[in-house]
Amino acid sequence: MASNGNGSDFVLGFILGTVAGAVVGLLLAPEPGEETRRKLREKSEELKIRGDELGAKAKEQSDILSAKAMERMGEFSVEAKHRADELVTKGKAAMGKQSDALREAYEEGKGAVAEAAEEMQEKFQTAKRGRKAK
Repeated sequence: MASNGNGSDFVLGFILGTVAGAVVGLLLAPEPGEETRRKLREKSEELKIRGDELGAKAKEQSDILSAKAMERMGEFSVEAKHRADELVTKGKAAMGKQSDALREAYEEGKGAVAEAAEEMQEKFQTAKRGRKAK
């Protein structure tokens, strides 16, 4: 049986063992039937009271644990949202930097293409003039 750390399993087992031992003792004791039945009734009433008490304690512990779990779940949810927001912000910043770098590279490439086109145009014009001169 799994233990929840508060000893309620041990207490429940101890009480049930005590009651079972008492019942067996009463059944085997040399007493008249009426006396044995009276003692069994008393023990069963005691067991019911103990069971009710343990049930109430178990419910109380369950409520406490449930409240703690809900609180932690809320804390986890807030923390997860905070971290997600941080990651989105970092991602946007990284994307902005990459976008800027790409734009800069595009502009540099555009300038290089324009220069190369201008050089080719000059060479073409020079070559064209050279042919006319011949």
